[in-house]
Amino acid sequence: MRRKSPLTAAQPQVPELPAAIGALAASLEKAGHPAWWVGESLHDALRGCAPRQWSFSTAATGDQIAAALPLAVPTRARGLSFVVPTAAGPVDLAPLRRGPEIEDDLLHRGFGVLALAWRPAQGQLHDPCGGAEDIDQGRLQAVGTPEQCLGVRPLRVLQAARLAALHGYRLDPALEAELSRAWQAGADAISGDALRRELQGLLMGPEPGAGLGVLQKAGVDAWLEFGPGEDCGRLLDGAPRDFALRLAICLRGRPGGDRCLGKIRASAEFAGRVRRLIGHHPIEAAAVARRRLSVRRLLGRLDERERQMLFALREAEIEGQEDAAVIHEALVLLRLALAREADERVAPLALDGAAVMRALGLDEGPRVGRALAFLRGQVDQDPDCNEPGRLLALLTEWAAQDRAKGNPDPSD
Repeated sequence: MRRKSPLTAAQPQVPELPAAIGALAASLEKAGHPAWWVGESLHDALRGCAPRQWSFSTAATGDQIAAALPLAVPTRARGLSFVVPTAAGPVDLAPLRRGPEIEDDLLHRGFGVLALAWRPAQGQLHDPCGGAEDIDQGRLQAVGTPEQCLGVRPLRVLQAARLAALHGYRLDPALEAELSRAWQAGADAISGDALRRELQGLLMGPEPGAGLGVLQKAGVDAWLEFGPGEDCGRLLDGAPRDFALRLAICLRGRPGGDRCLGKIRASAEFAGRVRRLIGHHPIEAAAVARRRLSVRRLLGRLDERERQMLFALREAEIEGQEDAAVIHEALVLLRLALAREADERVAPLALDGAAVMRALGLDEGPRVGRALAFLRGQVDQDPDCNEPGRLLALLTEWAAQDRAKGNPDPSD
């Protein structure tokens, strides 16, 4: 086990806490309960990044936290953790659980870069495992042995990959060698929600390709049933920061990606979006530019952002391929066809509101709006019907059906 003095000889510069966060720590200290800034929020601050959340540990018990901080809301039974609202954002707060000293807690935090604590009241950085040096050197090492680190929490395999994606950490060889065994032994016990959070953090990082490399060494990619694409890391690094798109890149070649989406307990809305992206890739095969009906269907199935993401993905995917020029030409033709069809879809109706009112014998009112919405829907489906005679015929049919539903004309 790597263990150093609780206080490093040359402490890194710790950024000043926001006033509201400092006041929370001071309230605990005033009540006689030491408080330490811990976790990834401290880690991020030491790296010069803005913390994404705030985490504190304290020597106070759950009851003492509730007494010292009336606004604290328990988030786990028996007072094991709280969230405290502040003007600077919510703060996760937990009592020490591993022993009476902060070092007892830090020695169970998995990785040296996270085994750090800052006590604002005394201006002390506690670093029993040399985490500050690991941050400076860009390396990720286990607290204790890799077997202890990963065996206790197999989710740390994904956490290591996420930290590599977010911060470019190089994994210690001994830690890297243990990833696969630890994952095979404990993956099935990890909750889908935890999997999804870690995977999202990894894929949304600035270097997701590095994180994917860690997953591949651990066999997590096969367990999640990612596709076989050798260019996956390169494409992820260049893709827009959209979780559905980046996951779809990983799942290319796996129709629907259902097993992966089920394992991470994806919501129905998110899963539907991923399936649409997978199902319409490659986009030039999803619609034929010369077939208007095919283009219309694609226009209706994907929104503008989804279409643009699939075009960008395909352009990146064919880079360096022998048939890149041919595919690029097909993409250009499809873009033009989609743009032309979209322009026609928003063409003015051949019947305006006044004409609808005359045809139905109505004054202004909600029924006129419903009639216009109906006509717009018909024209969106079939632009060729956008001429007065055909729209009047459709309007007559709609009016009869509308009355049958119990919506009589005001004159009836």
